[in-house]
Amino acid sequence: MPLGRETIEAFARDGAVFIPGLLREHVASLAEAVEANMAAPSAFQRSYQPADGTAQFFQDYCNWQRIAGYRHAIFESRMAEAAAALMGSRTARLFHEHVLVKEPGNSMKTPWHQDQPYYLVEGRQSVSFWVPLDPVPREIGVEYVAGSHRWG
Repeated sequence: MPLGRETIEAFARDGAVFIPGLLREHVASLAEAVEANMAAPSAFQRSYQPADGTAQFFQDYCNWQRIAGYRHAIFESRMAEAAAALMGSRTARLFHEHVLVKEPGNSMKTPWHQDQPYYLVEGRQSVSFWVPLDPVPREIGVEYVAGSHRWG
């Protein structure tokens, strides 16, 4: 799966690219991992129940060491290879995984934001993967602002 030069250049320019099929064979095990995570969350878990009574918004992170499905997808897939290629690096290091589950019908909107201020690291060589495990309609899917990674 070497990424094409056009994909790498688009990532450098825009800060986001679509890599179809990168985790296709891991979707089922990731879905099982999310279920296990929700059934037994870590101390970092934060769930929000909207005041209007709609479905919850679950989030947790740093569970890859205790949940095999996360670990398997991280270390047995081509994610590290893709991240290294996008960063122009020979290697990639795992910072953390972060699971976000907005159940169907959830009314909470995620405000536009940049992830970098949430990280405890600085630098330009950083890659995040958004991995939906269910079909997500475009109108409620993630959106990226091209070039915003260079705003500072």
